[in-house]
Formats: sequence, C-alpha cells, structure tokens
Amino acid sequence: PPIQCRVSCGTRYAPNQAGAALGASRGRGQAPPLQRRVSCGTRYAPNQVGAALVAARRFSEEDMMKIAIVYASETGNTAQIAQAIREGCQGHEIVAFGPLSRDVGEAELIFVGSWTDKGTCAPVVKEFLQGLHGKRVALFCTAGFGLSEMYFASLSDRFRAEVPEENQVLGTWFCPGRMPPAVRARYEAQLKEKPGDARLENMLRAYDQALSHPDGTDLADARAFAAAMLAK
Repeated sequence: PPIQCRVSCGTRYAPNQAGAALGASRGRGQAPPLQRRVSCGTRYAPNQVGAALVAARRFSEEDMMKIAIVYASETGNTAQIAQAIREGCQGHEIVAFGPLSRDVGEAELIFVGSWTDKGTCAPVVKEFLQGLHGKRVALFCTAGFGLSEMYFASLSDRFRAEVPEENQVLGTWFCPGRMPPAVRARYEAQLKEKPGDARLENMLRAYDQALSHPDGTDLADARAFAAAMLAK
C-alpha cells in the first residue's frame, strides 16, 4: 500500500508499511510514494516498528547506505528525535551524527532536523540546507504549536523551500516538542493584559498539549519515518 504520513503531532503510517518499505530497500526496488496528511496525533500498526528494525538488521554490506543525521536542537527535543531516527537506520553506516557542523560530504542520504523558529527552520539549519548540492535529503522537525493541520502543512512547505532545487527532498516529518516554562509565563502575562484573547488562549493550549512530547509514540514514529525514507 502507499506510504501514508500524518504530520504534526506525529506521523501515521499504513499497517506493515515500514516492513514493506525496508523490504523494498533491500531489493533496491522502488517504494511507493509518500503521502502526507496533517493531524494532531500519530499511531502505528501493532509490531510495525519492531518488524522494520528486524528487517533492517538483515541488510547485506552491498545494501548499506551511508547516512548522515544532523540537527539543531535548542531544548533537546530535536536531539531526541535524531537519536530515534538513528535507531531506525540500523543496518546502514552512520557517517555523521550530531550538530550541523558535521561533515556530510560522503553521505548518500542526509536527515536534517530543526526546531521551529518563527514558523520555519532555525537560521543555522537554513544556512546548512542552502549549502547542499546534489544530495538526497529528509527533513524532520519539532514544534511547540500544532493545533491546526494547516500550520504543519505550511511548515513542511517552508522547510522544503530552503533546500536548493538541485537536491531531492524525500519527505518531511514533524512532531510536537515541549517548550520552556518561560514561554507559558510570557503568554499568561500577556493574557492578563488582554483577558479573553483567543489567540493567547490557543497558544496556552498548545503549550500544555506539547508538554509530554516527544513521547514514546513520537520516537517510534520517527524510527518508522527513517525506515520509509531509506526505502525511497
């Protein structure tokens, strides 16, 4: 079945998708196209992620790809997702992992992660992306707000727009990430000055919803996202 990806508070895949995707990767076949749908929750079919990781271990040396996973993380949320993506790349050679200063020249696939800064990726990530040439790229991000599907769809478009056309963006994945307490304090102070302000109330709701993220489901979804990207 085609790969279905729910983006925002996570990403939803079809049953057995990750295992099928990895099977396609082993045979160097063409995985089905990624379809992105935005929503506020992410769940995978039972045993799907485990099956994907077991399949990853069966790769032969010829099937191994050189993978780079680089990111910018302000509060640790994006770093958590990066580690999960690394786990989803079992069976492949990780040639770079960590901050964006890592050399990714020999990588065949680059996972690039960012926190959300004013509705787009962080400046250091923009600079990194704009320096890529002829690369296959997968983008991942954590964001504190995700109350509407439209917001995450717009994030995906903005992130993609930072990648020069000579590169290939295989897919994008987003999940919520907790914000520092100072953010909530600022919104509360503003709401005292503007009682009943709908925008501020929505921002406080988004803050509270993100407090538990990234959670175990987000991390499992990130591993499955990695498997899907490896199969493309």
